[in-house]
Amino acid sequence: MKNNLNAANLLLMIIFGAANAAGIVFLPLQIYAIAAVLPVLIFLCIRFPKTITLLLGLFLLFQELIALQFSDNSFVNMALKRSEEFIILAVFFGILVKNIFIKKSWRQSGIDLPFLGLIAVSILGTLRNNIVPYIHSLFDLFILLKGFFVFYIFYNMDLSRDEIVRVMKTFFVIAISIMALGMIDFMAPSFFRGLIHNTAYIDYRFGIPSVQSIFIHPGMYGWFMAFSATLAFAVFIVLQKRRYFIYAACFTLGMLLSMRFKPVAGLLFALAAAFFIIPAVKKQRFVFISLVLVVFFAFLFGSEMRLLLNDRIYSYFQSPHQYNIARNALYTASFRIAADYFPFGAGLGTFGGWISALYYSPLYSQYGLDFVYGLQAGGEFIVDTFWPYIIGQFGFFGLFFYLWILLKFLHRSCVEYKNALSPVVKAFQLGAFMVILEAIPESMASPIFLTPPAYFFIFGIMGITFSVAQRRSDAAEA
Repeated sequence: MKNNLNAANLLLMIIFGAANAAGIVFLPLQIYAIAAVLPVLIFLCIRFPKTITLLLGLFLLFQELIALQFSDNSFVNMALKRSEEFIILAVFFGILVKNIFIKKSWRQSGIDLPFLGLIAVSILGTLRNNIVPYIHSLFDLFILLKGFFVFYIFYNMDLSRDEIVRVMKTFFVIAISIMALGMIDFMAPSFFRGLIHNTAYIDYRFGIPSVQSIFIHPGMYGWFMAFSATLAFAVFIVLQKRRYFIYAACFTLGMLLSMRFKPVAGLLFALAAAFFIIPAVKKQRFVFISLVLVVFFAFLFGSEMRLLLNDRIYSYFQSPHQYNIARNALYTASFRIAADYFPFGAGLGTFGGWISALYYSPLYSQYGLDFVYGLQAGGEFIVDTFWPYIIGQFGFFGLFFYLWILLKFLHRSCVEYKNALSPVVKAFQLGAFMVILEAIPESMASPIFLTPPAYFFIFGIMGITFSVAQRRSDAAEA
């Protein structure tokens, strides 16, 4: 029997080797690479979904920088940028198939109804108007949904308390490392970016180089630092451990050095909202610590932040040319489109998103946006916002459903923060609440809910939040 098994294994190895040799000789290298890698990747995603998904989060932080190293090789560059989407799909459907085999029923999450409503509106608007080819609409549907795939993946993972602790500790180590690299970028931007082969362009604002660390744009670094600061503040508020206050201060410094106003507004909004849900006994200490940080950083960066704020206010609200600014034009046009294509909007792939820019939707010419700088064919500002994407493509009904989902996120994280018995879980839930609030001001001028790595971390943390809530509910019923 043993000899038969050895012979069978030897035969399989020979067949596998011969197949690989034939592939290398007769197939184009790109086709062979896909045929060789995809089955292995699918197996890993199905067999180790938790490990692969958590590693994907780490990869997404470096994804654009790694892809940049292969800018001369379009196939590798594209594969690196699209790999995250393939992994998310493989893990998601792997979880579905596994649940079917073990006869595990689908658990309602609390966002299922508005989520299905958003899908229905997007499909109805697309079928009704048929503005772009359906294949383009299908691509855009996936971009809209991939954040929710991440949500449901983490929702079904059922991370334990100890696993949440390990994930949070690992995250803070990574975030501190990225912040430290950001300080090197601040002190010697040309040297550092040349060392890691990042984009050579340095955006100086009021004499300060906009720090981007390992990211290829300061805006994403600013968001990541604000995201990390909200979690550090949440842990400090609940656990009262001094090192997390130091983390929060470091991340806030990193955020300010990005010289972007969106993350500053987002962090302040999140901190202000947290004040209203934390216990009264902690409010006084929270206010004192917050004021100390605000005064300290105002002393260091007050004039720069004031100039940055005045510049934003003038550009978007006071300039005589404000309606020729891309973001303003996108917002104005999105409401016109929602009214003209009432009630379901223009449909998928038509406005404000990457697909509408890639294939250049006819709506940009129809609404006179092709004459606005950055919104012409190939313009870099078409995907510079989020809400025009929702309003224009899915109308007022789509806006209603997306806001409903965000309110569900806020409500669930707030309820779980108040009900959690474990201090660590309580800190995590407060962090989740603050993360969503920080993302809302960001989303006014950035596709934060669609762009990696931001969407992955935001929807991932909410998936864990709802999973913890479901476990608590199941334990209470048992």
